[in-house]
Parts: sequence; C-alpha cells; structure tokens
Amino acid sequence: MQSDIWAWLPRGETVRISPGDGAYLQACIRPDGEQVVFWGGPPESQPRLWLSPADRSEPVALTASDSGARHGTFGLGGDRIAFTSNSTTEGERGAMREESPSGAPPSGSWNLFTMASDGTDLRQVTEGRWRDQRPALSPDGSTIAFVSDRGLGIWLVRADGSTEPEPLNDRDFLYRPAWSLDGTVLYAFQITEDRRQAGTVSLRTGEFSPFHNDDRGNTHGPWPDPRGDRLTVHSDRDGAWRLWELPLDGSPMQRLEPPGHEDAVCAHGTRAHNGLLTFDRAAMTGLTR
Repeated sequence: MQSDIWAWLPRGETVRISPGDGAYLQACIRPDGEQVVFWGGPPESQPRLWLSPADRSEPVALTASDSGARHGTFGLGGDRIAFTSNSTTEGERGAMREESPSGAPPSGSWNLFTMASDGTDLRQVTEGRWRDQRPALSPDGSTIAFVSDRGLGIWLVRADGSTEPEPLNDRDFLYRPAWSLDGTVLYAFQITEDRRQAGTVSLRTGEFSPFHNDDRGNTHGPWPDPRGDRLTVHSDRDGAWRLWELPLDGSPMQRLEPPGHEDAVCAHGTRAHNGLLTFDRAAMTGLTR
C-alpha cells in the first residue's frame, strides 16, 4: 500500500505534504490552516504521528519510533491533538507494510492520548486492553468521542481522563465521529449489511439519523466544514472513492475535484477556515476506505 497526504491550496494548486516514501493516511488540518497532522510511515516502520506545514512537505515526527500511533485530530481550538497509540502494549507491534487502507488498529491495546499541538504535554486518557480509536475532541476541549471494541456505537470520555468511558449509542455500528462546530451534535457514518451512510448522532438520546441526501453508495469520513453548512466526506456513490461535499440543508451532494487528482482514489478531506483542504490519495484503486 502507498498513500500520500495532499493539500489543495486556496489559490488552486495541490501540493504533496507527506514524504512519499510509504503510506501516510487520514490527515487533519488545523482549523487556522497552518499545519496538518497525519499518521503513517515507510513500510518497515511503525505508524507514527507527523506534523507538517500545510503548504509544503516538511514533516516532523510527533511520536516515538518504538510504538505505534494513528488517527490524530486537532480540536477546534487548534491547541491540542487527540490520537490513539499502542505505546502501553508489550511485545510485537507491527509495521506499516501490514496496514490496511482502512487504518483500523491491529491487535493489541490502543489507548487514547492528547498532546499539545507541538507534541509536548502528553496525557493518557483511556487505559486497558481495549482498541480505542478515531478520537474527536469536542469544541470546548472537554470531551472525546471515539469508537472502540468495548462495544458498538460511539463512546464518550472526559478529555482529562478523569472518568471512565460511557457509550452514547451502543446499538448501531458507527464509525469516525466528528463534532458539529457548536458541539450540539455528532456526525458519524453507520455500517450496515447494505451500505455505509453518513448521519447525525444525538447527544441526548444517542439516536442515529441518516442524511437523506446521502442516497446511494457508501459514504465515509463526515467532517464539518468551517462554514457550518456542509460536511466534507468521501464516497463511492459514482463508482469510485472521491471527495464530496454533503450539504446540511438536504440539497444534492457535490463532488470536489482537486486539480491533478480528478481520477484518483481520494479520501479523508478536512478543510480549514482559510479554505485549504487536505486529503489522502492512494496509489492503488479498488480500496475500502
């Protein structure tokens, strides 16, 4: 597998911001558009978290080389990053050559952590034998939504680790939670036998409500656009995985076409306030993203 992180700059061009020597996945742009966090590495290395300027490839490692880390996301304040790591797991930890394009953690314990956006002030949030993944910080930074093999659905935990995780929804197979800009609802996608569909998760009842304009194919990765009226997603609704915008007013989804990537497998789009959009591009086709 080979994949790279790209930035679609407001002036129209696209630039690769990952090193190009392996698989780099699932970038998240800092809300001000200055930096990008992503994970991956060369085939023989363990997955690490990386931070790069958003307009050029100058990545620095945020996590150590002797343990795995993935799924880094900025909070809306841009001052902290949530991620998952197997740094507390003993024994063999695997390498990037064994990764699947979905980016789901392999066996072993994967606990949630947060750090300052420069890699300092590391704090462990969850512990134990679980595989906790896909953390998303609430807008006020107080709570992390995540998924886990603790059970189905979305889980919530205090970002300071002071409470045990609790399920918000334990009846639906949901993945990749993301908070609305005002913190009143969560976005996620539901996995069923028929398809994968984006929707909202009520913070009061835990009920999942699908978006009716996500009306065909499989849609992943709902991420709020800073304009507040749409989500960035990736979907195979037209036969191959591409970037799309999903309007929150119910109007039809609109395809995004970064220059030079019109026919590529693109996924995991996140947009900053200045309009800069990051995404990953796979060198292989036919992937389950």
